[in-house]
Amino acid sequence: MKHTLLFFLFLALAISLSATSERMVVRIDNPDQVTLNRFLAEGADIAAYKAQVYLDLVIATTDLDRLRLEFPSIHVTQTEAQLKRNLLPDRDIPGYTNYSQMVSELMQLQAQYPSLMQTSIIGAGWGSVYAAQNISAYQNFDHDLWAVKVSANVMVEEDEPAFYFVGEHHAREPLSTQVCMGILSYLLENYGTDPLVTQIMNTTEIWIVPLLNPDGHKIVLDQTDVWWRKNLRDNNDSHTFNHDNSGYGADGVDLNRNYSYYWG
Repeated sequence: MKHTLLFFLFLALAISLSATSERMVVRIDNPDQVTLNRFLAEGADIAAYKAQVYLDLVIATTDLDRLRLEFPSIHVTQTEAQLKRNLLPDRDIPGYTNYSQMVSELMQLQAQYPSLMQTSIIGAGWGSVYAAQNISAYQNFDHDLWAVKVSANVMVEEDEPAFYFVGEHHAREPLSTQVCMGILSYLLENYGTDPLVTQIMNTTEIWIVPLLNPDGHKIVLDQTDVWWRKNLRDNNDSHTFNHDNSGYGADGVDLNRNYSYYWG
């Protein structure tokens, strides 16, 4: 059994590296802890997990039949073709907010609610760093990292509890940016009329970073690599973006796997 599993692992790795197959999201229902630990140990691309309910994996289409031998009830929840169609502008949902649209919306809200909202730039993506070095491959990735403070008397530094919302560590999770922008709009629009919102903003500070990974966000929305999770760090100093359409290209760092404080 051990040799069989090793064979499948090496074969799956070879297929992943060759990037000849499209990818898909598959679901294993009612996973136990042993199943979860097995895929964690293999470094599998786990898209979602709810204990004893479901385990979602991103796999190459060529891996489905092999996994079905172990998990007969495994089923596909989304193919790569379906995912790409969902990004097209003629769908019912016209598309996710891109970086420029987000910044424009932040500026509009800042002008509309100057006493409740304060924007600031807290850093820049790697694309911006490389663009400043006149590296041609990154000229369209000149992205800053925006933070928003929301509170009554927002310009005053008060000794208040603080909440923090951050969107899109992982590039292929653009919905989290929409959620952050929705929270921001809801707080601003309902201050002074909704008692709970008013109380929260009168007694706390809310900090929102709606798009932590703007370079990766662009890679996904442009469909350069719709499975991309990481940022745009040029790991091999090639001065170009190295990817293989599987989300596991040579470049980039997974922002949500690299916090120094007690990770793991």
